[in-house]
Amino acid sequence: MRIEDEKKTINSCREEISTDQPVKFSSLTLEDIPQISNLLMSVWPVNYGTMGFPKFDQDYLNWVFGGPNRDRHILFGGKIQNELVAYYSLLYRRIHYSGYLFDGYIGTHMTILPHLSSQERFNCLLQMLYNIEKSYLSANCDFIYEFSEEKKLFRDVLRNFVERYTKVHVEDAYRFSFSQFFVQGEELLKYCGENVEAIDELQVRDALEKDYGAITNLFNNASSAKGEFTRQMTESELRHHFCGHAAHRTAVIEIHGVIQGFNNYYPLEIIKDGKARKYIIIEYLILDHINSNYMTALLKETVNYAIQIGAKGVVIENATYLDLNTYRELGVKPTFRKMVMEIYSKNNVISNLDGFRCDVK
Repeated sequence: MRIEDEKKTINSCREEISTDQPVKFSSLTLEDIPQISNLLMSVWPVNYGTMGFPKFDQDYLNWVFGGPNRDRHILFGGKIQNELVAYYSLLYRRIHYSGYLFDGYIGTHMTILPHLSSQERFNCLLQMLYNIEKSYLSANCDFIYEFSEEKKLFRDVLRNFVERYTKVHVEDAYRFSFSQFFVQGEELLKYCGENVEAIDELQVRDALEKDYGAITNLFNNASSAKGEFTRQMTESELRHHFCGHAAHRTAVIEIHGVIQGFNNYYPLEIIKDGKARKYIIIEYLILDHINSNYMTALLKETVNYAIQIGAKGVVIENATYLDLNTYRELGVKPTFRKMVMEIYSKNNVISNLDGFRCDVK
């Protein structure tokens, strides 16, 4: 179904919802994914259509919510006559910081149907904030973090709202700028041509079944990243995150039988101004140690794949943990996308960050 047809179908469904009925909130399950997809694909074109947003199809959401932690994720929504009109999710993430492991959640996808009355939207927001507060105050949650557009006025209003209506305290010191890089394919391939011997002698290949133990170990213990706020995964969690969607790929660089780095990436349709454009998203690019040739070899593999499938470009989604100056000559440049990571932390467990290595959902 085309995007335009999907939107027409969703709009026709929305018109049938009677807002005279109360919004009933409850936990959601994976069975609600079709409605979550419909809600996101009807609201996000309105809110983020000019900036661009991912196509939230059901396969994508099954990957995001599935895996070994599916019972630890918190999906929360409000329905009118069994039709989802508001939704928010907290996705479980194990985080290493300053020598300790913490149980954290990434908050994402807060969405409220805009055709509701202002009072209904306000009530939906309150209900979702109360659910966030309940999760925040639970014993198995050390902090909640989320990413938002870098708009100071909006952030300050939201912070005041959160602190007025919940017991969650948002500390200014816990805001950290987010970096996203775009790989200039022509510049990268030109660099490869100028350093062909050094690059081509490196063995880059698709990850094999036997590699995932070493990949997991490198993911959790790599020392080449800045900062101390890093996501940690068991092998089963990593296998789902890297292989839980048929389109996902992982390339490794192997030296003398030892994996020295890997690159996890996948194609994603980004919808902007009503048009879908395919990009390759690099979610994690991890090296055993900083090495421009290793980075180049892995990026070359990704750029060639992008060319092969006709993708518009290659994006390193969260590059906060990478040193741009080290890789600028490879054609890796910052994008114009400006976001911040904001952490709602209990007991001051997070104090300062130079960088963070975690996914952005």
